[in-house]
Amino acid sequence: MAPMMTKTHLDVDIRRKQFKLQSKIYPEFPISFHMRTKTVPRTIDRPMMIKDLTSAGNYGVHSTMELTWGHPDIKIRIEGDHKTTSEAMDHLRSKWYYNTCVREHSLIEWRQSEEVPMTDACLYTLQDVFTLRHLTWDITATNLEPWMVAAYKKMGALMKASLFPFWEYNPEYSTHEVSPRQPNIRIEQVFHPRYDIFDLTLRVNKDVSKFTGVNYGLWQWNAEPYTRLNRIPIPFYHSTYLRPEV
Repeated sequence: MAPMMTKTHLDVDIRRKQFKLQSKIYPEFPISFHMRTKTVPRTIDRPMMIKDLTSAGNYGVHSTMELTWGHPDIKIRIEGDHKTTSEAMDHLRSKWYYNTCVREHSLIEWRQSEEVPMTDACLYTLQDVFTLRHLTWDITATNLEPWMVAAYKKMGALMKASLFPFWEYNPEYSTHEVSPRQPNIRIEQVFHPRYDIFDLTLRVNKDVSKFTGVNYGLWQWNAEPYTRLNRIPIPFYHSTYLRPEV
């Protein structure tokens, strides 16, 4: 029922064979992509319990992605470590659907079971509980081609320009030269749903840029589950649209 309860393995290998055109030999060009994700803790094999909603335990997803582009020495590796936050759990307890779900579990038809009732309010609660709000990506690369270096520098410049009012720049100086073809990039984003803001930290080698208090209400990234689920292309997920009573 919860979106994070997944374990995935994805392997894609594309290989262009060597060929000759107008007396010029074009070597073999392989592209491979490998991705692994797993939940922490691993609860995919058991039903969701009511204690999973009332406890302040953290849940997360760890992922690794590796891309090889044209040559075994040109690699990009991304490690993701994403988790829920205690702050979001505390805020959840003020939501109408959480309190409705707890109240429904106390009814006679559910009180003998430790599992979460199969109701709309509990579905919305699960959606909220397992929404990951602390996201971290560690990106390393080796022997990037010039166009790749230009691409990640332009993306960084675009991000800083779009979030300029929230930007705090803290460079660290090093006596060792850092090669742009072998960058170490860390992106960390923490959402604060109570205030509709997030904090973002971007580290590229020794340069650190922090963006604090970015309001994301206009993008509806913190929309309530009963308004967010209707965007999911699964008919039975939004066959009814429950709204809180006024």
